[in-house]
Amino acid sequence: MAHSSIVVSARRILLIALLLLVIGGMLVHLARQMWATSRFRAAEAALLDRDFPRARGLLEECLHIWPRDDQVLLLAAQAARRDGATADAERLLDAAGRAHAVPDAVELERLLLQLQNGDTRHIDHLLAVCRAHPATAESRLILEAAIVGSLHRVDVALALTCLELWDGHCDRAPDRLQSWIWAGEIAIRTGDVDTAAGHFRRVVEAEPDHDQARRRLAELLSRSAPREALDHLDQLRNLPPDDRDVRLTRARCFRSLGEHEQATRLLDELLTTAPGDYEALLELGEISLELRRWDAAERWLRAAIELQPNRRDPNLALARCLQLAGRPEDAQRYRDRVAEIDAQFEERLRSLQEKGSLHP
Repeated sequence: MAHSSIVVSARRILLIALLLLVIGGMLVHLARQMWATSRFRAAEAALLDRDFPRARGLLEECLHIWPRDDQVLLLAAQAARRDGATADAERLLDAAGRAHAVPDAVELERLLLQLQNGDTRHIDHLLAVCRAHPATAESRLILEAAIVGSLHRVDVALALTCLELWDGHCDRAPDRLQSWIWAGEIAIRTGDVDTAAGHFRRVVEAEPDHDQARRRLAELLSRSAPREALDHLDQLRNLPPDDRDVRLTRARCFRSLGEHEQATRLLDELLTTAPGDYEALLELGEISLELRRWDAAERWLRAAIELQPNRRDPNLALARCLQLAGRPEDAQRYRDRVAEIDAQFEERLRSLQEKGSLHP
């Protein structure tokens, strides 16, 4: 009897242990589901705040729990696209399709990806949707993709049309800030630097921690108001001092102030990590010109032209360098090249104006 009682007790203990394991597993599973759900909701909130990198990180965490969830994959594709990560967006969108996401939602996201990359074949239909249903989330996504794509294509007319529609239902602060940023980018593309700076000032006054706008404002002021530009760079909250664009803008500010040694040091550091940095090479060439160091200027400017042979600035600077160095025939060849570049640019402008893509 004693042996039988021991066996029964052992079985009970085993059953209780197994039951506890099952309950523990269920609790762990439930906790993981609740955690993933909280991350998904947080990602949705981040997208509303236009914090695309945070949204992508949160959705990536969700995919560790739900790797084949169609809604998570589709939203992750959208977040990647809005963050400018085209390759990741395409990969995630393909995965959403394989996970049987709603076909219409997948098709719309593919259209938006194409539109953001500059493909405007369906723009008339998409804008008709926005005009018919201006306040919907779908229309906001369409307008956003169209504005981003038109800025890349320098299609000012389309950008302005879409921005006007966007402003008609701009109810949230992040969307208003984004509107001012886009207005500033449009002004830059029309050559109106003062207006552009005004738009970016509005952003940093409303949101002092908006590093994107503050950095853009500093870039615009680096020539005309270098001290103010340096002050803005010093106020950047989330960008490291060794950020490439920040360092380049600082160098331009120092050059504008005549502090060539500091500018050269920053540019040399840039080229140490990125020897093919066109803008750093051009800046060093311009600094050498200002210091009347013709050989050094020619070396830097030729390196810049090798990288970007169809850019006006290095060709014009090299023509000036060679002329000042007493080599007028060599200088003329580069002046002729500048004339060709200008003619090509004017032809492109005429073509854009004829298509209605650029205001005169």
